Amino acid sequence: MKDELEEIDNEIQRLKQKMSDYLKFTKVFDEAPEKIEIQINIMLDDLYKLIEKRSELQNNEY
Repeated sequence: MKDELEEIDNEIQRLKQKMSDYLKFTKVFDEAPEKIEIQINIMLDDLYKLIEKRSELQNNEY
């Protein structure tokens, strides 16, 4: 269980870094705002799912 939590935490950190990198990338390459919004929403959905999964695992732990 603890390994799963660590793995999810690592995935969350990677996704947060991916979002940060993407935002930097969009400034350099002048991406269309609509495309940026779509990509950020996808990443936020993924982040939400990971956080929910982590929460479920933590609740099952107790």
